[in-house]
Amino acid sequence: MGVINTEPGKTIKFHPTQIFQGTTSNTTGNFVLVPSLTITLTPVSTASKFHIFSSVSVSNTIGFMIYSRVTRGGTPILVGNAGGSRQQATSVNRSQASAAVVPIDIKGSDSPATASSITYEIEYRTEAGGVAGINRSRNDTDAVFSPRTISTLMIFEEL
Repeated sequence: MGVINTEPGKTIKFHPTQIFQGTTSNTTGNFVLVPSLTITLTPVSTASKFHIFSSVSVSNTIGFMIYSRVTRGGTPILVGNAGGSRQQATSVNRSQASAAVVPIDIKGSDSPATASSITYEIEYRTEAGGVAGINRSRNDTDAVFSPRTISTLMIFEEL
């Protein structure tokens, strides 16, 4: 964690980037954590604002949606409004080929108004019946057209 600037309204801390280089998959239709995309930090002040940047490399059953969201202390934040049976998420994408790996990019800001330790995490899910992969193609075929990638989480703190 490095201090960048100490003037009010400026980014003052960069919290270490978390990188997940492994692979995983989810078929549950429920949100689960992306391994390693978790940052626990203690705000400098109750006035701190956090700028969250994440990119999750995903694949999914062709035509199925894959959703991601940010949580703070296990509670979803930065998600769309509730509306009937619509899925609340931070961001969404869809694979159009069995070997396709597409990004789900997240950019958002949070003002938790606390000086206590907090944990930010990235979660993902597929539609029920789908197979979602992280950092790999859905089938993870051992072939040149079936990539392996990384996913990242970065947080900047501003006063």
